[in-house]
Order: sequence, then structure tokens, then C-alpha cells
Amino acid sequence: MAEPAGAGGVFRFGEYEVDVRKRELRRRGEPIAVQPQTFSLLVFLIERRDRAVSKQELMDALWPDAVVTESSLQRTVSLARTALKHHPEPPIRTVARHGYRFSAAIDVPAATPNGSETTFSPRYAKNGDVHVAYHVSGSGALDVALVLGWSFPMTALFGRPETKALLEQLRGLGRLVLFDKRGTGLSDRSKALPSLEERVDDLRAVLDRIRSERAILVGISEGGALGLKFAMTHPSRIRGLVLTGAFARMAASPDYPFGWASEQIEALRAYIRRGWGTGATIRPLLAGLPPDPQLQAWAASVEQQGATPGAALELLEMNLQIDLRPLLGSVRAPTVVLQSTGDPISRMENGRFLAANIPGARYVEFSGREHTFLLGGTGVLLAEVRRLIEAASIDQPEGVLTAVLWIESAQAEGVLARLAPRFAGATAGRPDAALFDSPSRAVACAIALRDEVPHVRAGIHTTEIARSLGEATELDRTFARQLAQGAKAGEILLSRVAADMLSPGRYHLESRRSIEDPAAGRSWSVRSVRPMSSEN
Repeated sequence: MAEPAGAGGVFRFGEYEVDVRKRELRRRGEPIAVQPQTFSLLVFLIERRDRAVSKQELMDALWPDAVVTESSLQRTVSLARTALKHHPEPPIRTVARHGYRFSAAIDVPAATPNGSETTFSPRYAKNGDVHVAYHVSGSGALDVALVLGWSFPMTALFGRPETKALLEQLRGLGRLVLFDKRGTGLSDRSKALPSLEERVDDLRAVLDRIRSERAILVGISEGGALGLKFAMTHPSRIRGLVLTGAFARMAASPDYPFGWASEQIEALRAYIRRGWGTGATIRPLLAGLPPDPQLQAWAASVEQQGATPGAALELLEMNLQIDLRPLLGSVRAPTVVLQSTGDPISRMENGRFLAANIPGARYVEFSGREHTFLLGGTGVLLAEVRRLIEAASIDQPEGVLTAVLWIESAQAEGVLARLAPRFAGATAGRPDAALFDSPSRAVACAIALRDEVPHVRAGIHTTEIARSLGEATELDRTFARQLAQGAKAGEILLSRVAADMLSPGRYHLESRRSIEDPAAGRSWSVRSVRPMSSEN
């Protein structure tokens, strides 16, 4: 099956019809037997009839999990042309030294001026042993990826005319990317409580799979936190963020009264245990729509398709651990925060807090009760996505948020060079430091290093590093060096900013005395880290 979605309904050209839902090619109403790959090739080319499609793009789409040569593609094209031999003009045209283009005129019904509508056609990207379901449609210079909230499944977007219309408009702005986070929808369930970092990696796997290099992320509710974390750790991949009903922290605390109170959280837990699947968590999103039994049934199906009660409880616990407040200042992507004054899920102070603490963020306050902007207020959402696309710069960010691991032990230097790549890290042209895209990977590497060299002293700090990654003078000044020098033998010290980015519940963190950072002209609070299973 072709990588992006097929069209809903039927494509007609001359005596031929391509029925995507039934996967039939017909001439004068009679089915023509074609191989599955031949049919997928036809759909893929028809959907992209506004341009020439390269041979490589076709091979990636038709044979995503296999290595094939151009001869396989040529044979499939030949079979498609044979099937269409009675058309007055050959519908599939060869574009020299590039690929192929579908050139026959499509008979477009008046009710569907674009000739197609988005239908659901999922594929899978693999991150480790987890399969992440995704769906792609449309085309454009930029990708627009929806990061849905909590357990909301992407299939639900195809169940309502309001959301289907929104998808059509978004795919007119760029290539539209949908996916189900691990533990939800069609993606694999997790064997352990998923972390925000693992979900960030899942999104990266999807974008890698579809070869996305420039994306606008639309983070909805809890999906806003995932979008923010992705923008912090992969700034070169992001050209803009739109946050709707989002928050930096879900649970209320003495220094953050805007989150969910403990009574609300307990009530939600009780509902998940006793009433999950009846749609109570979705009904607040429908506040602006007239009562409708079909709408209520859709709300129930969203919960049922999104997660089991057990998975929903686990995901709630993960959301309650989210606290990105210390890291908001590191977001470099152009950001728009959309917030309803009467949001029934997330108080408007959450949106105001995000906008006030993300550098250069644009704040748009919307009068109403919208939380997701999927069912109402879609015009506002579309306008802001369009604005980001128009303003998107091709320039790469000058710096990347990086976790720096510094060690003090000549004996461990060779071990670090060997271990760093195992944890997706890289040495920075020197033997005593390695760079990672997250503190969790840096900590995992440091623990493995200590297992081999028990007396090593290690420090980990998260900071913005130039993309060259190799300036020794810049690394000499990083606070990770002071941390390593201040550690005891066998100790791993983290700055507070790095510790705040760790997945909660996986490590023991103990406070240590503050350590002076000469480069910043201040002192930082410090934590010592060890894995939960460790007794040492």
C-alpha cells in the first residue's frame, strides 16, 4: 500500500475507475485484476498528479521494509500501463531522469473540488521494539504533525465531519502527519509506564520514517508537552509550534496553582476504573456543539478506541509527572499558544504561563470553551498554522539543547568512547566528554561506564551547544566539568536543570551541596543519581 493515504471514494478517468475503499480498478464497471503493488502505485501517482514523483519516493512507499532495485518499480509501472492500455492517452508518463507522473484528467465531482478526501490508511514506524502507528496525506514544503492529547486516537478524527473538514484544510497547507502515541490507538501498548522522552523518540521515529526534515507541530492538550519536549531536544527538525489547551505542568502545586487539584485527579482515576468507555473525558470538548446522540456515541468510541482502562490509568500517571517549567526558556521554535478563556480541561492561566515563559511566543486568547480547537475555533488554528508556514525560515538553529557528560578518570576515557554510541551519544573530539540529546541517555551511559570503571567521577549538565559540537573551548566552560570535579569516586552528579528532565520514578535523586558555575557567574543546585534498583 502506498505510504500516504488514498483518496476517499472513486477516481474516474475515461472508461476507468480507481475505487480506493474497495481496492478495485474497473473499466466500464467491470473489475480488472491487478497485483496489490500495481494498484498501490496507481493510487500513489493519482494522489500526486499535480507533480512528478521520483523513483526513490515510489520505491520507499511501495516497498518500505525491503531493499528493491529500479527493475521492480519498472515492472510494476509496466503492469499498470498494461491495465490502462485502453485509455486514449497513456495515463502514466515517464519523466526523464526523475520518475513518473499521472497525466490523465480526473473527473472530479462537484461536491469534492479537490478530487479526494482524507481517508485512514495507517502505517507503522518502529522505535526499538515498539510499533508506532502513523498516517500521512497531502504534500507540501513543510509537514504539519498533529500531536493529540492523552489517549485520543487518530482514528477518531475520521469519525466526525468537523474534524474531517479540518484534516482536509490542514493537508492543503502541507503534508499532514498523524500518529498514535505508544499505549494509545493502534500503537503498541507499553510494558512499563511510558516516559515523555520515550514518546518524543516515538515521534522522532515517525518523522524519520517519512523523511521529514521540517515540521510544524500542533500540540493538543498533553500533546503540547510532547511537542515542547521535541522542540527542545530536536530544534533543527521543527519550524514552529502551535499549542492548544496545553500546559507545562498538569498537577497543581504550591508554586503552580493552575493545574489539576488532587480532588479532580482522584475523581478522574475513579471514573477510569468504573466508567471508562462511556465518553465522560471527551464530552467537555463538545460543549460548543448542540446535543446529538451520534456525538455522544462518538465521544464514547474515542475512549474505547484510544486506550484500555489500565492503559488510561498509566497514561494519567505519566501526565501527572510532567513538569517542563524549568525548560521553557530553551524553546527556540516560533511558538503560538492558543487558549480559550473558558477551557473546561485546562485553565487559561496555563496558556498564559506558557506564552510568558517561551521566548518570543505569540499568545492568542479565544473567547469560548474550546480545549482542542479540533471541533470549534478551527479557523483560528488554521490561520496560525498558515502564519507559521509562511514565516518558516530555512536557517538552522545555531544551538541544540544537549546533555553533556563529563568524566574525571583517565582510565575511563577509552570506555566512554566505546559506550557513548550505544546510548546515541557522541564524543566531542575529546576523551573526557560526550554529548547526548537527553539527560536520560547521558545518565544511562554514565551508569554503564561506572559499572566498568567503579571509581569514575561524572557530571551531567544540560545546556545549548553549538551545532558543530566540537569546540573544545566551549565544552571546557560547561558546568558538567565542575560537576565531575566536585563528585566523589563512583558518583554521578547532575545539575538541577538536567535532573528535572529525567523520567520520574526511574532514578533515586539525592540533593548535594550547590556548586559554583564560573561561566554563568552563579551556583547551581546539584543532585546525585543512581538507578532505582541500585542499593549502592
